[in-house]
Amino acid sequence: MVEPVAIALPGRRRGMGRILPAGTRIPVAVWLPATAVAVGSVLPAAVLAITALSGDRNAWSTLVSTRTLELTARSVGLAAAVTATTLVIAIPLALVLTRTDVPGRGFLTVGLNLPLVIPSFVGAFAFLSAFGPTGMLRDLLGADRIPDLTGFVGSWAALSLFTYPYVLLPTLAALRDQDPSVEDAARSLGVSPTRLWRRVALPQAKPAITAGALMVSLYTLSDFGVPSIMRFDTFTRVIYDQYEFGDRSTAAALALVLVLITLVVVAVQIRVRGPLRLESTAPGARRHRDPTRIGIWRWPAAGAAALVMLASVGVTAFVLLWWTATGLARGNPLGSGFGTELLGATTSSLGLSLVVAVLAVAAVLPVAIVVVRHPGRFASTLENLTWASHGLPGLVIALAFVAVTIAWLPAMYQTIYVLVVALCLHFLPQALGATQAALGRMNPHLEEASRGLGRTWSKTLFTVTLPLLLRGLVAGAALVFLNVMKELPVTLLLRPIGFDTLAIRVWEPAVDGFYTKAGIAGLVLILVASLPMAVVAIPEWHRAR
Repeated sequence: MVEPVAIALPGRRRGMGRILPAGTRIPVAVWLPATAVAVGSVLPAAVLAITALSGDRNAWSTLVSTRTLELTARSVGLAAAVTATTLVIAIPLALVLTRTDVPGRGFLTVGLNLPLVIPSFVGAFAFLSAFGPTGMLRDLLGADRIPDLTGFVGSWAALSLFTYPYVLLPTLAALRDQDPSVEDAARSLGVSPTRLWRRVALPQAKPAITAGALMVSLYTLSDFGVPSIMRFDTFTRVIYDQYEFGDRSTAAALALVLVLITLVVVAVQIRVRGPLRLESTAPGARRHRDPTRIGIWRWPAAGAAALVMLASVGVTAFVLLWWTATGLARGNPLGSGFGTELLGATTSSLGLSLVVAVLAVAAVLPVAIVVVRHPGRFASTLENLTWASHGLPGLVIALAFVAVTIAWLPAMYQTIYVLVVALCLHFLPQALGATQAALGRMNPHLEEASRGLGRTWSKTLFTVTLPLLLRGLVAGAALVFLNVMKELPVTLLLRPIGFDTLAIRVWEPAVDGFYTKAGIAGLVLILVASLPMAVVAIPEWHRAR
């Protein structure tokens, strides 16, 4: 299981088994790059502040306008509604899959996490095509018109259906890793299964649940595609429109407000979560757990889980296949260069995702070593600074890089190098969480023994630490790879001219009404994005069986 550790949040750690002996100095080759990565994580916010301060009075007047208050209410309200909905969906599913004898647990566990490979804006297009005012449902019912599901309702439904795995995955892992002896003792005292789950299992999983809820909240606040498709004004949609109109000062000022909101959300949820513990799993947690038999209810439970999977993955796959099949049947022209363009976009997506994944993991490794092996104020500061980039929406990071390159590095504007750095910075926390957790479970005595045998710090790193961390590093890289494959706003604003990814190949044709092209590109995107998902799915299949 890799996803839960990938979204671990900063916090005070307990359990000193993985910390090096007191007085051990941090090598310069570790603390120097770790400091550079941490400081770089907060530079976009600093750039936005400078850009906003240098703007005209009109830009600042928008901050105290009724429109800004309305945007705040809309954005925060949408994030709250989506987060609450994902909790309602994910927590019961996690309990059913880990504590009951529901049939097909392996299949359901993998299938329910598949929305992670589908970009939310692709899901929104499919949702609108199926259930919109002029969609497939209207044709099926033979009605002249059905209720309009755009606006808040459409945004809430689409985002909820494609973000609940951010809560489901860590909750699954937390529930599975709990020591069964605790629940066995409570059960022997006559505690009912429902009360047992509510009073024993879920409180222990609270940090994981809160971490997933934070991911959902930040994703909703930063998402650009769904509000744009559903025509619901949030900060991201309005910021992008201001940028397109050439008003960069106002866009930067509004982006700064969005940054402050996300930082408040992070602080509140860290407070609710409490201290994070990255300790090795108790030995008893690996003991086989007998599932609770729920009798005839096992079939309705399986049906409800399948319905959630059908509403997200099933509807999206059907709509994309429908776009492709009907378009080709009607003879809609794809253009002589479509195949070449699609192949180029696929190659670009794979190459960009691979490069960013490798660089992100390499960048966070020094930070993880400092945080886990040398805890203290310095380590805590580096950790919090690095996680700060997690509260920066992709659109905000892209605008910061636009401002920097135009003002100071015009030759670098819209180059692949800027795009790679921006994406790497955007997804640093995903790589840090997996690396940090893997290192936290590794016994530091192995490294001490290596150095006691006369090996230098660098030789110990390459011959002992990195080989033992390989699984965690691959997990972090897979998560970053998956997110880069689906990413839209950063690529949309910073990509070089002529550089297309699969996400762009879906977005632009769908916006322009060329659904056949969008359907084919969407199917290819989902297929390619499934590659890193296999890193998560295969272990989950075996653990759930």
